[in-house]
Amino acid sequence: MAMRPDFPHHIAAGHVDVLETDRIVGYVIVFEDDGEMMLDNIAVDPEESGKGYGALLFGFVENRLRRQGAGTYKLYTNEVMTENRAWYPKLGFVEYGRSTVKGMNRVHFRKTL
Repeated sequence: MAMRPDFPHHIAAGHVDVLETDRIVGYVIVFEDDGEMMLDNIAVDPEESGKGYGALLFGFVENRLRRQGAGTYKLYTNEVMTENRAWYPKLGFVEYGRSTVKGMNRVHFRKTL
């Protein structure tokens, strides 16, 4: 099950940052959720996979959040997205819960900056 952000809402609210080379290769959506920063979506064009753009986007997000004074941020992924579930702990995220929303089993992660 793919996660589909509400792009018009997030763009209008200024939550979206785009990574461009000669074209758009990735993006992140970050906003405040219940008093904590939430990485709602991070994506890299599959044709650009393996070039370090995902790590670059995470670095961008974390540098910005540190400058804004955030001490942590959170994200979630679908339970079936095993690659994400393996990658996030390598980036310093810790699983802190699970939930089911609209039939999707979510795995929640948090990272201290």
